[in-house]
Amino acid sequence: MPRSLLNSKRLLFMLAALMLILSAMPLWFTAPIGGVGRGGVLAAVSPIAGMLKSIAVTIRPPEEDRIDHGSEEQLVASYEMALMLNRKYEAEIASKDEQIQRLRLSKSVLQLEGTEMIDVRVVGYSGDRDNPILTVNRGTAGDVGNRMAVIWETNFVGVVDSNRSLTADVRLITAPGSTILARIQPLTPEAAVRTAEYFLEINEDGTAFKVDVPSGTAIAVGDVASVSDSQGHWPNEAIGSFIGKVTSVKPTDSDPLRFDTVTVTPMIELSRLSRVTVLRPVEQE
Repeated sequence: MPRSLLNSKRLLFMLAALMLILSAMPLWFTAPIGGVGRGGVLAAVSPIAGMLKSIAVTIRPPEEDRIDHGSEEQLVASYEMALMLNRKYEAEIASKDEQIQRLRLSKSVLQLEGTEMIDVRVVGYSGDRDNPILTVNRGTAGDVGNRMAVIWETNFVGVVDSNRSLTADVRLITAPGSTILARIQPLTPEAAVRTAEYFLEINEDGTAFKVDVPSGTAIAVGDVASVSDSQGHWPNEAIGSFIGKVTSVKPTDSDPLRFDTVTVTPMIELSRLSRVTVLRPVEQE
């Protein structure tokens, strides 16, 4: 028996195809057909379209839900930024570690017994190369007097040179002709055997101290120099405070085979200080 050409499945398929075709037609064409407008056709097929869309979203997430890792150039730039930040933090940690080592060393060498520490504010700076000075406001610190040592944290700044009713001048250690008997040693206590004393002399432009030492002397870049004045050129209260750090050890120009020139650079910029501490000796009863 021949199969019917119009069974239920075929009729359903043809109806769905007709609906899709009518939904794509312009409104002037679909409106008169069977009294069913384009809106009706769209309403009829919208559940099917919604179901198909939900299946598509399940298979492939929408664009806004995808994770955008950026281009290769952006990834490289992010990696380089991370490396730069890592180097920055490592440098900060190394700097803090060096400060801790200096504080430990200064604790063992600074002679602050019988000394009063007077905090004063810097009110002026003279950049005169022949006489560089800081002017400090004594305020209520009436006990500030001449020949008193001045430090910032554990760094030697200079000596009170002139004393007035409200202010005082501090002659800096970088003044022309300054020489300081200094102890040069590494920061680590374990290498204290390398400690030695030398007369440091300020260079012509007042930026660093120099000293010539025999070749092979155990002085290395990174060692620190502190006041070790046993001859009374500087106040006893300054002994143990830091002068600077060794920044270079090079053969001496005049006799490179036998001597090296050691350069010690201050660890602070004296002209930018806003507060300093005056060390006043206290008479023991």
